[in-house]
Amino acid sequence: MKLYALFLVVCLSMTSLPPSLSTEQRTLSCDVIVAGGSTAALAAAIAAARDNSQMHVCLTEPTDWLGGQMTSGGVPAIDFGPANKNRGFQPADFADMMDSLGGTGNPGDCWVSTKCYLPRHLVEGWIARTVRGLNNLQVFYNSVIKRVQRQGRVISAVEAVQRVPSSGFDQWGQRFSEAYLDWYSESDSQWFTKTLLRLEGRYDVVVIDATETGDVLVLSEASFHQGVETPDETSTLTLDTCGQAITFPFYMQNGPDSHVNVSRGSPGPFTLKSETWGHVWSYRRVQHVSGPMDESSPGDVSSQNWGGGNDYLGRYFLLPLHDTLQQRSDWQGGVNMTAIRQAEDRAYGWFHYYLTIAPPDVRGNLSMAGSDVSGTGTTLSKIPYLRDSRRSVGLQGYQLQKADFDKNSPGKYGVRYPDTVALGDFFMADVHRLDNCAYPGYVHDITIKPFYIPFRSLTNQDVDNLLVAGKTMAVSFMANAAARMHTGEWNTGLAAGLAASIMATENMTSQDMHNNVDTLQSKLSAFTTLDWNQPREY
Repeated sequence: MKLYALFLVVCLSMTSLPPSLSTEQRTLSCDVIVAGGSTAALAAAIAAARDNSQMHVCLTEPTDWLGGQMTSGGVPAIDFGPANKNRGFQPADFADMMDSLGGTGNPGDCWVSTKCYLPRHLVEGWIARTVRGLNNLQVFYNSVIKRVQRQGRVISAVEAVQRVPSSGFDQWGQRFSEAYLDWYSESDSQWFTKTLLRLEGRYDVVVIDATETGDVLVLSEASFHQGVETPDETSTLTLDTCGQAITFPFYMQNGPDSHVNVSRGSPGPFTLKSETWGHVWSYRRVQHVSGPMDESSPGDVSSQNWGGGNDYLGRYFLLPLHDTLQQRSDWQGGVNMTAIRQAEDRAYGWFHYYLTIAPPDVRGNLSMAGSDVSGTGTTLSKIPYLRDSRRSVGLQGYQLQKADFDKNSPGKYGVRYPDTVALGDFFMADVHRLDNCAYPGYVHDITIKPFYIPFRSLTNQDVDNLLVAGKTMAVSFMANAAARMHTGEWNTGLAAGLAASIMATENMTSQDMHNNVDTLQSKLSAFTTLDWNQPREY
């Protein structure tokens, strides 16, 4: 396995936009551009638009469901930690969003979280209402980032390909692996009509990379890293083809047969680990009408996202670094499509295995839930559940490290930084290791405690008007493993969105924002706490 230097050589000359093949082009002016697809992207766009009603916020979304892992990524089970289960440590809008899903109850009566829900309820409920209420937020659904224009240290434009399904074509009736590369093509196809969107600044544009694959980082030639630092967390070398496993979640239902034709998939091996069949069923159950906790009852819908089941451990989903850089001239997400296809097969294989070993008295009532639940005709999530991404290198080469909030470090909480802008919390640094990788020894220490995230983690050392949020943050592999949960993404998206609003309004660079971070912290205090010792009042 090749080792690559963490810091990439950055070309500071203008990154040009070659002529487009698209038959239709649109140019739009934006003050803040959120390159989206993640939970963090939704939070960032809402925060920026809400902060200044005169500001035009442009949000790209690869699917037709906003929300990232909360919705399109198929993980509608909020990963709270031991501390942020407390509403006082949740941003006000996040807490309000949770309240919209059954109040203080748990619609799925799952045991992985205090809040498991049907994703469509969130998409068509709180998210839709909130976005409709922000007239200055423009969402470009079914759009992926294709190019970035950069001159010196400033991004001046972002180009995205937006697709419209052909008449009578169900874009979610195709596997993700069958359609994904077409998403990035500028040419019309048998499935889609394409439009090239050019998003550029009205005055001083700020760009947030909250994509799932670090598209803006790659295309702007900004410094980034991917994979696992080796031999230790502080190293500038990475194993660029070793990272987190991916999963295609799906939903099973107890009730009338959905009559969905499900591929046989891969043969496994699969395991329930030490759990019973019923305990796996209730693990991420998203709808529960009545009946015992660990049994499948009529009306149940269970989200399947199981470590011994549909977790795909065969290959890293990101292309090797060299291949990623080679793809810049015709960007297609920089994704290993073999890994994607095999992950889909793994998911289907798990469905058949899990159905086969179901208790005989319920087996005949179980089927794969259809598009009314998953939003797809394939029954799998719209996009894969990704646990890591390409990660920024922050101001002065900064990256947040797990060592700062290791369980064995001094104090009840992690290091609190002068530029703290978000809180992070989970039970561990959650790593789903690939079978073909030899991870450094430090990766096996997953112990953490509630921690702080500084503004520097939201920056890039090479681009003055670029911020990052969610899994693209300037963090180490292990720090991302702790910060990548729903709450961590939302918190960093909120901070990045407010920072972008300030920067665009005041003509600030990210370094200027860091120098005046108290302004950002003051704005954040209206929505959330930045101190684990002081829960927000509500």
